[in-house]
Amino acid sequence: HITPRNSWGFRWRREFPDMPHAFRIAFKNREKDWLLDERVVPFDGWTEDTANKFADLEFIGITDPAQIFLEARYRQADAKLRATRYWCNMDFEHLVARHGSLVLVTHDVILVGIKAGRIKSLTLDVGNNVLGFASDEILPMEPGKSYGVSIRTALNCKVTRPVVLAVGENSAATFTTPIGAEEAAQLGLEAGNLFGFGEVGKETLECLVKRVTAGPDFTARLELMPYAPAVLDADADPIPPFESKITLTSQFNFRAPEQPIVEDVKSDESVLAVQPDGSLESRIHIILGRKATLLPPAAAIKVRFRRTDAAPAGAWRNMPPFPGDATEVWAQPVDDNVTYDVELQAVAADGNASDWARITNHTVIGQSTPPPDITTLTVETTSDGRRRVRWAYPTLPRDHRGFIPRRLPGISFDFAAGQNLSDDPITGTFIDLPVLDGTWTIMVKAIDRAGNVSVNPAFAIITLGTAEDFNIVLERDYAAEGFPGAITAGSVIAGALKANESADSFWTGDANPFWTNDNAPFWTSTYEAMTYVATLVPATEILPVRLRIKTTVDAAAWTLSYRPTGSQAPMWDVDETTQMWSNDANPMWEPDPDFVPWPGELADLLHQEYEFRVNTSSGVKQGVISGFIAVLDVEDIEQRFEDVAVPIGGIRLPITKPFRKIVKVDYSVQFDGGNAVGFQTLDKNNTLGPLMKAIDGATPPAYTSGFGDFIVRGY
Repeated sequence: HITPRNSWGFRWRREFPDMPHAFRIAFKNREKDWLLDERVVPFDGWTEDTANKFADLEFIGITDPAQIFLEARYRQADAKLRATRYWCNMDFEHLVARHGSLVLVTHDVILVGIKAGRIKSLTLDVGNNVLGFASDEILPMEPGKSYGVSIRTALNCKVTRPVVLAVGENSAATFTTPIGAEEAAQLGLEAGNLFGFGEVGKETLECLVKRVTAGPDFTARLELMPYAPAVLDADADPIPPFESKITLTSQFNFRAPEQPIVEDVKSDESVLAVQPDGSLESRIHIILGRKATLLPPAAAIKVRFRRTDAAPAGAWRNMPPFPGDATEVWAQPVDDNVTYDVELQAVAADGNASDWARITNHTVIGQSTPPPDITTLTVETTSDGRRRVRWAYPTLPRDHRGFIPRRLPGISFDFAAGQNLSDDPITGTFIDLPVLDGTWTIMVKAIDRAGNVSVNPAFAIITLGTAEDFNIVLERDYAAEGFPGAITAGSVIAGALKANESADSFWTGDANPFWTNDNAPFWTSTYEAMTYVATLVPATEILPVRLRIKTTVDAAAWTLSYRPTGSQAPMWDVDETTQMWSNDANPMWEPDPDFVPWPGELADLLHQEYEFRVNTSSGVKQGVISGFIAVLDVEDIEQRFEDVAVPIGGIRLPITKPFRKIVKVDYSVQFDGGNAVGFQTLDKNNTLGPLMKAIDGATPPAYTSGFGDFIVRGY
């Protein structure tokens, strides 16, 4: 079955010769002692007496007058009924059509059949009998006519059935008589079958394959001619008139423009419509093609669309008409992830309109897909020593919003667990990193206006060294203590915490083979994923402090996270009137929060327990934690005192800042007419304030009165 769905380049030619009234054939007549004889074979409607226009033929080797008559009548029928030739190209499907094969043709080039398409699905009853089918083409039916369908099944069987008349444009057809389930299975009737639809008896044209010419890539060009079985009975019956099988529907209007040609349909981010307020709106964007035609030009293109995601389909919505020479049109507004039908119609200046061109069940992409991934990310150092992450993103999508940079301590690519480096998406292509130390994974994803983020982050693993300590008030070396805390799948060996070997190690026992087959890897993962959880409770007397964790970890991937457990909180409220608990269903205290990525440092610690967790990945590389140090320090504090008069007995500088320790006191002497040349610090009391006395220039110096400025430094 040849249709536009499985062929291309279809063309045809019909000859219109000046037909004679009769054939005149000279031959050697075996019945008259092989003498040269002549037989006149008239065309239908003529006799030997009335014919006056002859065509002379010669049939080499034929001497029987009856056979001369048969051959002549065959030639007359062939000239009348097989004067048309058809040509088309096919892919490997042509292999079933050999020279002389009988084939069926449904094609709009020769107006045979009304539609050609494929079966989308079969309509079945409870017994799996086939009641009809859904079509991927619209099947128009007019009142007062009978329609049928010719189906080429998966087994190359021909199934021709009349269908129930349903006036209008249909996307499905119902057989007048159902096809039994067993018969349908034997015929290979199923979704995907090719079909030709038309008026009963005009669904297809029977043709013979006259010639097959091989082409490249398993293609071939077929030459066809009408089958016309009456040719074979021309010696006994009158030759019937030629029947073209052409079907002209009442909608066909030679005064109407060419139906719009849809070349491409898009509804993704690249065709979003920018609104006056800068917002984006999804639309279905359609590219139109053009072809040479003798039909009137289009003065306008009509576009209408409707939702088809629910039954029944929504009402048609019309777009304002587009110019007749438009090369692109669209339907909007539409919703993302919703299916629509779109129809286009060309209208001439006099109002004559083409058939509707249809786009069925198009699902709008809109802003529902993620933006492209960032492909390049680098880390650089600025001239003032800052670390900067920069990335390349050469083509910005129309709905681009910005970028989300995140960080994770250690080596990990879990973007969802990362900490944002900015409160809002940034529009530039770089960001300066905060002051960090240790090993960090920096990740960046693109984000669009709908909130979709790119699938894969661009990442960089950077080692920032060790940050400068402030004034250390406590330093706890967990490695030196033998890694106290909870260890999972690890052991302390030679002062380091190392991941245990896994069950699928390089070998297990002497009875097991060294390897199994050439396709298996030489070894797989040999070490387990290890977890180490350490705890710290800052003492009240050292608070407030800043906490930093110094880790030394060697693993293919590892992370550092923490959580405050709150286990140092009182069991009950300090208010004696508040009951210890409310009811048996409530927990005795709140559960511990989840672990979160380590932020680099913690300030303003409380007197409560903090848990720190290091995870190393499994694999062929053994996870090793060789260093884990908690450093609690505080920043420098300084307080200035200007124009201070110091009596001979000395003075305590009235400090108001919370010094834990006074390291030193700097001073400068102001000349006040006295003999003071400097000051001595007698003590560094961080509660009362340092005691300062003025001294003169004698040797040894003596205390005196003075006037000066002071800076108390400490922490």
